[in-house]
Amino acid sequence: MESRLDQAKSVDLYSYLSEQGHNPVRETTRKAWYLSPKRTENVPSFEVDRVRNRWSDHGEEKAFGDVIDWVVWMEACSKGDAIDKILGVNTVRKYHKRDIAEERKLEIEVLEVSDEITNESIIEYMEQVRKLPIVLVSQYYKQVIFQFASSKYSRHYGIGMPNDNGGWSLKSAWFKGSTRPAGITTTTSANHETVNVYEGGLDFLSHIVLRGRPQNVCIILNSLTFIPMITDTLRSYKTRNMYLDNDGAADQKLEYLLQENITFNDKRDEYKGFNDINDYLVSRG
Repeated sequence: MESRLDQAKSVDLYSYLSEQGHNPVRETTRKAWYLSPKRTENVPSFEVDRVRNRWSDHGEEKAFGDVIDWVVWMEACSKGDAIDKILGVNTVRKYHKRDIAEERKLEIEVLEVSDEITNESIIEYMEQVRKLPIVLVSQYYKQVIFQFASSKYSRHYGIGMPNDNGGWSLKSAWFKGSTRPAGITTTTSANHETVNVYEGGLDFLSHIVLRGRPQNVCIILNSLTFIPMITDTLRSYKTRNMYLDNDGAADQKLEYLLQENITFNDKRDEYKGFNDINDYLVSRG
């Protein structure tokens, strides 16, 4: 029978950190870098090796270890208490040594970018299925040709929105994903007191169709995992309007913001009964 020590050691560190609200600022197939949970910094110095399931803090303390060591380091507790804390979290998965070659097959590369969206299947999907005018889509998205590392001879058409880190958020009728580095997308405005936060780019465009172009800063998350990374940014605004999906995952992130003492206007009543803003737009034809 596996001991409690072995059970705790078998917890995936990357997943456990995410459960605790720590998400990477930058990551590759093998490693993830975080802003140190113990210091205020702009350059990430906390590193997780996802293959070895180990962490290293490159600050003054020069600490390192496994998931148990991390809890001891963070909580200033005994190893026994750390094991109790780790085993008390039921939502994290177990660590399995990762095959780097297999992971690289999933990486995406953008091969070609066009300002004008001309692909007929993309236009039909946006206008007929998503009810978004291609003229509007073209103002924020580029037409891209991309490929997966696992299929070098297969090329795919989609639309791509640049993120603030230099990567791409990609969308097609059958695919949704991003290239590395992933990140949020921010639109600028002269009004720096109010921010609208959208879960995805199509939600942002749907809101424009329904309500007109927002006259304030807009943040497109591209992934809910980036919520913990923008807490300081959100604090800089007087008014925060949240346009997330009507689901449990969004509920958890909004609860997280409340725990961080970040107040906001939950705008989901505007499309109550629908999964997201685009579903609401489509229902109106």
